[in-house]
Amino acid sequence: MIYRLSKLSILKSKLSTPILTSNLNQFGLKLRNFHLSKMESVSEAARGWSNPGVSNIYEKTRPDYNLDSVEFLLEKVGALKPHLGPEPFTIVELGAGTGKFTRAVLKVFEKHAVKNFKIIATEPLREMCEKFKEMVPNVEILQCPASDLEGLPSNCADTILAAQCFHWFGMDPKALDEIHRILKPKGTLGIIWNLPDRSVSWIKTIEEWLDPKFEDINIPRPDNQIMFVRLRNHDGFANEAMDETTYKYNMELDFDGIIQRYEGNSVVSAAPDKEKERLLLAIEEEMKTNSDTKDKQIYTYEFVIKMHWFQKI
Repeated sequence: MIYRLSKLSILKSKLSTPILTSNLNQFGLKLRNFHLSKMESVSEAARGWSNPGVSNIYEKTRPDYNLDSVEFLLEKVGALKPHLGPEPFTIVELGAGTGKFTRAVLKVFEKHAVKNFKIIATEPLREMCEKFKEMVPNVEILQCPASDLEGLPSNCADTILAAQCFHWFGMDPKALDEIHRILKPKGTLGIIWNLPDRSVSWIKTIEEWLDPKFEDINIPRPDNQIMFVRLRNHDGFANEAMDETTYKYNMELDFDGIIQRYEGNSVVSAAPDKEKERLLLAIEEEMKTNSDTKDKQIYTYEFVIKMHWFQKI
């Protein structure tokens, strides 16, 4: 007898698919022609953003982008050149979240009076897609991870942009192959992060508390160069360039804003309730006792901006 289980029921299970299949087989039950949904390729930590309300916290407490840095990256990937072809200059954005970077791109395009372009955003989490549609209603968004862009044809993108997300999939060969597949010949890949500035004492302390959480889920921190190893060794990309020192950004947050910012951090939001509570209480204590923060009502959260760009060969 063949039993068919829904993908949702498997994803809700506490067991991995191989273990679940083995356990069912012990009772003479067989799973046939079963394929996990695209969501299985999304890290457990990233799925933390699918918790109710986290997309709103993400939108509220995640930094915007220094428009000068966005303009710099768009120039490097060729998006600001005049494009007179019959087809629009097509940008595919990976891991678009709530559309913060998308809106920055649109502002730069407006400044430069860029015409004849198309942006297609992608995002693996449904909750983020819904918030994106609310924030950027005029841009198409597809729900899919970088490792499965089957909704996009080969050689369709002039450039692919990844803002604040490449560390989630940069070591996944499937994602790199998909990026290569949908890029046009000589197309470009642009990558950007806002990184917490660890030269600030209290930011350094908190970020170092979170470092092991990334190690636990085998995802590199955004400032870890190991994420580029597979991309640099991929036969389909070359001409890497970078800027990691020129641009900075800061945002003003009150005490609750700082706590919410870390509540919306991927590894914090995905942590078990007790561990999440422990981390947030430790962050509260740091803000109340650190000599640079204890007497303040408003805190300046500093970021350094890291950018890399590559070309398809």
